[in-house]
Amino acid sequence: PRSATVRALTECETYFISKEAFNDFLKQSDQRLVKFHANCIQFLVNRLREINDSYVISQYHLWKTVLNKEGKAA
Repeated sequence: PRSATVRALTECETYFISKEAFNDFLKQSDQRLVKFHANCIQFLVNRLREINDSYVISQYHLWKTVLNKEGKAA
């Protein structure tokens, strides 16, 4: 199964590396492995912040709409 889809805006060369080869590459250096994991964690934290911000904004707009409708109905 695929884990990602990529679309290029310009012509480019692509390469494939197997999961096993990538893991072997990371294990060659403790520093490389730690940096990779730190970058993954930072990416996930940023995505969670974006999702949380979007959720808070959407809930604000939802409640604002509901309260405005209730105010006009009264």
